[in-house]
Amino acid sequence: MIIGFTHNTSKRLARIFCRRFRHCAVIFEPIDTGDGYLMIQIASDGIKLINMRQESLTRLEQHGWVFVRTNVPGNPAKMHIGLLTCVGFAKRALGIRNIFIQTPYGLYRRLTKK
Repeated sequence: MIIGFTHNTSKRLARIFCRRFRHCAVIFEPIDTGDGYLMIQIASDGIKLINMRQESLTRLEQHGWVFVRTNVPGNPAKMHIGLLTCVGFAKRALGIRNIFIQTPYGLYRRLTKK
């Protein structure tokens, strides 16, 4: 599973309280032999599933996204969405239960610490 981080967000509170990364997204890597990625985007207007290819990840990197690969396999079919924050969903996907991680930058620091 890949977690993507960006400075761009549509949420006003994130712009006020988050100085570094303001949004994160869960990206599931190809399952079996498929070469596509599935990005689950939590936005102010709901949940978006975006099918992507490797070129899309490269293009997002060129626009300031930072990606952290994790060793958590993740399966989008088993995910249920209960929290409507990007950090809450990413923590659930990763199996992190730390209540002190509330911002995308806090999650980024936790993932890059290891």
